[in-house]
Amino acid sequence: MIRFLYLGSRLLSSPLEAMFTLLIFILSKDLGASPLQIAIIACSKPIVSLIAFYASSFLQGRPECIRIFLLGAICTGSIPCLFFPFIDNIWFFVASYPLFIASQRAVFPAWNEALKEKVGLSQMPTLIAKGVSIHYFLLICIPVFCSFFLDQNPQIWKVLFCGLGALQLLSLFLILFLKLQSTKVQSLPFSFRSITIGPWQSGLRLLRQRPDFARYLLLFFLGGAGIIAIQPIIPIFFKETLRLSYQELTLAISLCKGVAFIATSEIWARLSQRMSLYRLNGYVNLFSCLFIALLVLSSGNTAWLYAAFLMYGIMQGGAEISWNLSGPMYSEKKESTAFSNLNLALVGIRGCICPVIASLTFLYSSSSAVFIGAGCLCFLSLLYALWLDRQPQAEISHVH
Repeated sequence: MIRFLYLGSRLLSSPLEAMFTLLIFILSKDLGASPLQIAIIACSKPIVSLIAFYASSFLQGRPECIRIFLLGAICTGSIPCLFFPFIDNIWFFVASYPLFIASQRAVFPAWNEALKEKVGLSQMPTLIAKGVSIHYFLLICIPVFCSFFLDQNPQIWKVLFCGLGALQLLSLFLILFLKLQSTKVQSLPFSFRSITIGPWQSGLRLLRQRPDFARYLLLFFLGGAGIIAIQPIIPIFFKETLRLSYQELTLAISLCKGVAFIATSEIWARLSQRMSLYRLNGYVNLFSCLFIALLVLSSGNTAWLYAAFLMYGIMQGGAEISWNLSGPMYSEKKESTAFSNLNLALVGIRGCICPVIASLTFLYSSSSAVFIGAGCLCFLSLLYALWLDRQPQAEISHVH
């Protein structure tokens, strides 16, 4: 039953997220959004991971609240979309984006704990691989499908958001069937201190108690830092250096990356059962290095660009598996929410810092300098992963 509920929830929620990827272009092209409004949307994605971190910290010590938490997150993200056809205020649409993304990120620890309880660690990798494949497939197909209607009638986007918001609300009925054991654990008290700095204090205690997990988080942070850093530079590189057409851009980013992600996610799931997460992330970082190297080569021949995004899709497939499994695996028989929640916090911090550093570097140098620096960071994280895997205390070598 839990498999059907998880995959069904992914199927019903992914189309709306795919539509939200078009919102920044819709507001810019059809509504004349200001640079400030566009900047808020562009910068909000990493910041909302921190908001999701605070929201999901409510679940620590309260696993019996997972179902009501999922219901609340679904409503928070989708209900504003139902009002799109009746509202013309651009700020409403701008605010709906971070609200939706935060709700999507916040359910990550909740679902991981539910899956860990119901299917166990041995079956989680395969189930998560199927879920992220469904998610990624829809992220590719829905924008292409909706773009046809947008070209015919630019004003139809409000109706599309409303319809897909209603579709996501259908997943509420699936969550109602989610039944989890109510375990008696010590709940965290509510106070201003517990809400503001409590989650950070809890996270620091966990890192001191579990240095193995702290090393994993550092590895994942460093491995993704190079990739995250170059995100604001890639569009400039495409425009000024490669001068790509929209067709070439779509072929590289959507098709090559998407096909590679979907084709390899099951392979990554099987690998996660046979090796430590340290080594798994080492392989992920290897493909990160290949992506950046091929991206640099594409300045001489755009054919390398397609190979680069094949590497990106493979890398992202492994990163998704690692990110989703780390909390349940390191928590072992304990509640996994605190572990998964720290993942959210580090992703948010990384997303706030790395693109800013890369953008400043680009202003005073060039895109090549940014790519080389990011590639070196990914290579160092690869070496760090291999070093960690060789240590006698390398943990969680297999999932049984």
